[in-house]
Amino acid sequence: MIHADDVRALWLRDDLEHIPAVIFVKPLGDAREVPYVSSSVETVLGCTKAEWLASSWWEEHLHPEDRDVVLAARQTLLVQSSSTRLEYRMITNDGRLIWIGEFTQVVTSGGAPWMLWGLLEDITVRKLAEEQLAFRASHDLLTGLPNRATFEQHLDRALARAVRGRLSVVLLSIDVDGVKEVSDRLGNDAGGQVLREVAERVAGGVRETDVVARQGRGEFLVLLADIEPGPAGWLDDASTEPDPATAAADMVTGRINEAMKAPVVVNDVALEMTISVGRSIYPLHAADLGTLMASANAAMHRAKRSAHRER
Repeated sequence: MIHADDVRALWLRDDLEHIPAVIFVKPLGDAREVPYVSSSVETVLGCTKAEWLASSWWEEHLHPEDRDVVLAARQTLLVQSSSTRLEYRMITNDGRLIWIGEFTQVVTSGGAPWMLWGLLEDITVRKLAEEQLAFRASHDLLTGLPNRATFEQHLDRALARAVRGRLSVVLLSIDVDGVKEVSDRLGNDAGGQVLREVAERVAGGVRETDVVARQGRGEFLVLLADIEPGPAGWLDDASTEPDPATAAADMVTGRINEAMKAPVVVNDVALEMTISVGRSIYPLHAADLGTLMASANAAMHRAKRSAHRER
């Protein structure tokens, strides 16, 4: 526990103004004391000392999505006369978003709360690095889509909701034909450009709440979740299919196939790319994640073999 004499001693140190973090002290009801903030507030938070001391600048510049949690933590801190460590976002005067690491503690005098002492540090670089690492671990770097591991997490949660709510789940397995041939003929960069274009077209055929992922060189997965029994109100066609999940699978597959009719242009070369699509539906075809994935993959390979026979 920090006591009043400790803060007074710290306050008088000349090098306090040179610490590359914001040090602040806020009185807790004692009119004889005055608030303090170090000069670093101007470089770290982009506000003047006068703005900080004369207004509720800190509270007003909390990121809207973080404000309630941060203010609740501050209130708990004051009630319990304890300390807290937080990480949250703020918006500076010039509109920049920064991440702040905060350590705050209630200072006592005579056993009663006296001051709120805190340190605010700009941790934006670290948070951005953490976010980048997390993105690289959960996404395919070529297309920016979720990777297979992340997709399986979404699918697992969708199946759990389906069991509880008696809903249906559709899984589409998609293979892009001829990607290797494009890479052999035009180079790996061309093959990558084809896959990025296909990823955009597949993603354009689903709802915002659905999930599209890349699981292999030319393979994609699509998850249509939370499909309720009865009339499927989000379908935009006049399908007569009585099962909403099957109708949804038909509609999305049709959209994706339609999008693939346009050539993919790479280095001024127009490429006619085709896809093979397999589907699996919970609970119609499978009752668990592994079986659903295997069923959709098997259906995709059947479609691929059938298309090859027709050529």
